[in-house]
Amino acid sequence: MRAYFCLLLVVLVSCQKEQKIENFVRDISLEQADSIARARVRNAVNQTPEIMEYLFWDSPSDSIPQELFKLKSLTRLSISNTNLVLIPAEICKLKELNDLSIKANFHLNNINSIGCLEKLEYLEVNQSNLTELPETLANLESLRLLDVSNNRFGELSELYLPPNLEILHLMNCDLTQFPADILKLKRLTDLNVMNNSIDSIPVAILSLENLRVLRMSGNPISNRSVLKIRALLPNCRVVFKASVD
Repeated sequence: MRAYFCLLLVVLVSCQKEQKIENFVRDISLEQADSIARARVRNAVNQTPEIMEYLFWDSPSDSIPQELFKLKSLTRLSISNTNLVLIPAEICKLKELNDLSIKANFHLNNINSIGCLEKLEYLEVNQSNLTELPETLANLESLRLLDVSNNRFGELSELYLPPNLEILHLMNCDLTQFPADILKLKRLTDLNVMNNSIDSIPVAILSLENLRVLRMSGNPISNRSVLKIRALLPNCRVVFKASVD
């Protein structure tokens, strides 16, 4: 019994040491990742601030270094896998920004500052913690593509969508009804509302005369309603596969 107890004690001590080593390695790797990301920004600012057009920011930090906003020539910016809660107001300094991709920032719940980016054409805010879209989004008159899939909007009263959108992705957003604001997007060609809880599509969707693709699989919509939508939109490819309970 004594030998067994000693062996068990050795195993427990060994496991504790391994856990401490694992935690230490993980902490070091996060620090290193942040250090590498910040060094990349500093190098860009020091070496090519006037010609730098694309930057990928993927630090586990909850902030963006101020040096990044000195890259006035940036046209594309990717922000992913951070602990950001909001997009800072300094992003307005990037006046040439055309393409902004914000992915897998699971704490992000505020993107109000984006509304100042007048040249923005492509915006992706995917896999974040958004529960609503800000009013400032409607200011983005140049925006052609908006992908806000994999957020938790639920029942939205207003979407504040930019008027000239051509492509809109709202996949897996916990939507309980078809957002009426979509019907105002007269230039819309591609709409994705897959994997939500929408049980009907309004007849008024026929007003979207430029719509060419409608993806609505994974919603509790009856086959009869789908046939009706296809009849209303003869020039649109309606993609539908019933949700599986």
